[in-house]
Amino acid sequence: VKIPLKLPDLKVDLKGAPAGQSYGDGPVAMKYGCPLNLQWENSGVNTCTASNTASNSIWSGLLVKDMGLTLKSGTKKLTDIVNPGDYSLTCSRYLGSSLWTAEKKDTVAVSVSSKPAVTLQAKNLTSSGVYADETLEINKGDKIELKWSSSNASSCRLYRLVGSKRANEALKETSGNLTINGLYDSAVYEMECFNTYVQDSATLTCSGSKTSDTVIIKVLGDPPAVPTNLTAQSDCNNKKITVSWTDTADTASNTATSKKNYYTFQRDSETSTTLYTNSYTDSDVSDGSSYDYKVNACNTNGCSKQSSVSATYSCSPDDDTVTP
Repeated sequence: VKIPLKLPDLKVDLKGAPAGQSYGDGPVAMKYGCPLNLQWENSGVNTCTASNTASNSIWSGLLVKDMGLTLKSGTKKLTDIVNPGDYSLTCSRYLGSSLWTAEKKDTVAVSVSSKPAVTLQAKNLTSSGVYADETLEINKGDKIELKWSSSNASSCRLYRLVGSKRANEALKETSGNLTINGLYDSAVYEMECFNTYVQDSATLTCSGSKTSDTVIIKVLGDPPAVPTNLTAQSDCNNKKITVSWTDTADTASNTATSKKNYYTFQRDSETSTTLYTNSYTDSDVSDGSSYDYKVNACNTNGCSKQSSVSATYSCSPDDDTVTP
């Protein structure tokens, strides 16, 4: 009499879901850097082994070993998912040396969105400048605008860095503009963008998704003081007017290779010129004519307010006129 051999009924059921969402057979669509939850049930098996094609070391190796062949179930949370791939659970039962090992496998396919990216720029609103990507130089008290845009991110957060520490945290949209009035100290601003997920009514950050960009606001030092003792004197012997003033820009400290201190000089409404000395000789003069002279002292931090003087070229002994 032949007795039919009844093979065991193996059960392996693997499901997946983004953290905070319902389980399914897949494919599972993941936000970059967010947690993946896996859930499994199995019965009639001795061992189960986890494997994946996404280079995730957390889901690998022996997962279940039960010689009693009772129903087993479990869950596992895998953080910082950044690579797509297949997550599998392969279970087996040893049937004896005269038979074989029965095996069954279930797989969940996982896709991952692109990594978040962000760009942060700054512009000087006081001088109507253009957006700068890395460093923006401004004068004390200037007003600036920050502009940012991101992709593949759920939210962004703006920080003002104090040394290496973050301060003045503020949650922002994934793109936008922010006006900052009257900066008097240099600062570094960092915009960090990331993905989020909801679990138990709380919005949590996907730690593996964080990306950031920074912009440096360099507040320059003070410009030179306004030129003082500005005078304009007629030189009848050489038919010219000599204009001179106190060297508030300190042009004497310039070198042949570094001329950071200078003056902008203008006669009447003519185009201004750059001077590296605290005097100017005007040889284009006519007897009885009046001229207006304007001077600004400048350095790498900007220019001073204007100083001006008016003079009438006259070579009569008592007719020289200087009107500050």
